[in-house]
Amino acid sequence: MQRYATSGCLKKALEALSLMRFVPGKPTVYDYNSMIYCYLKSENVLFGELVEVYNGMKRFGPCPNALTYNTLLNGMVLIGRLKYGTFIAEEMWKSGFLPSFKCLSKLLNRLIWFGYLIDSRNVLDMLLRLYYVPIEPVMNMLIIGLSKAGMVREAYFVVLVLLDKGLVRGAYNFNPLLWAFSKSYSSCSALAFFVLLRRRDSYIMLVRIPLWFMDFVGMAYGMMSFIVWLKWKLMAVSLI
Repeated sequence: MQRYATSGCLKKALEALSLMRFVPGKPTVYDYNSMIYCYLKSENVLFGELVEVYNGMKRFGPCPNALTYNTLLNGMVLIGRLKYGTFIAEEMWKSGFLPSFKCLSKLLNRLIWFGYLIDSRNVLDMLLRLYYVPIEPVMNMLIIGLSKAGMVREAYFVVLVLLDKGLVRGAYNFNPLLWAFSKSYSSCSALAFFVLLRRRDSYIMLVRIPLWFMDFVGMAYGMMSFIVWLKWKLMAVSLI
């Protein structure tokens, strides 16, 4: 069975697996996991065949376990079927198993890289629900991707969530969002975002924001006035 699977002949591997039914208690979920793992190592992986195996396990048994889902999840990332990888991660969660941080991080990174921004948001939500801490460069990539795509609300939501959890600390996390605000002529939203950062004592991050990237005068003027006010406020606090 493993030899057939490794060579990419999944149908032959399934036939060999079915012969195990003459042995009491066979085939087990671990036999299926071994077959899936060996098949994913081959160079002839057919996505549709993997889906059929998974659906067959769900309908007729043996039921997939945590190893089944992790193997499929890693496999989907490996062969570039990222949307189905997101589906497998959600199925794993619904079945009561916890996807590993490593698997979800790989999936999130690839989703962002290939521009699947909505799926990236969903995987990020799953990471946060599991109390996993995404690394800051990946989050910055997501914020940049959403901002460049004009999905300003989505980018703003991601920044707010990460701020609440203390996962963003550098000015470069906010620059893409401010740039998106300027491109959409949402100067009021940008200034409101400045006020939010000020209330969270993000003074250092505010001073480092490059105003020369703003492409219309009104917004830049408002921001400059705000920073002048902020500097005076800081000086007043230091004198107390």
